[in-house]
Amino acid sequence: MLVEIVSSFVIKGKPTVKGINWKQATKNDPSRYLLINGSNSIMKENVFEEWEKLRFWHKLTETHHEFNLINGVYGKSKKKLNDEF
Repeated sequence: MLVEIVSSFVIKGKPTVKGINWKQATKNDPSRYLLINGSNSIMKENVFEEWEKLRFWHKLTETHHEFNLINGVYGKSKKKLNDEF
């Protein structure tokens, strides 16, 4: 579905496919987006509601620096905070 939507946008300038109309973000609705979920894809009006669901993970990494969720590592880093390499 994503390929069809992107192709439609490239060819016609409108990211639409049969059954789905991807509405343009506007000044009044700047966080409008399409939640692509197969045949259940729908327009959503506020992307920030989805971000709220991730608050737990952000707080975990802020308060427990020994967990590296990206790399799946537990334990303090041997690097200093300002080390680049």
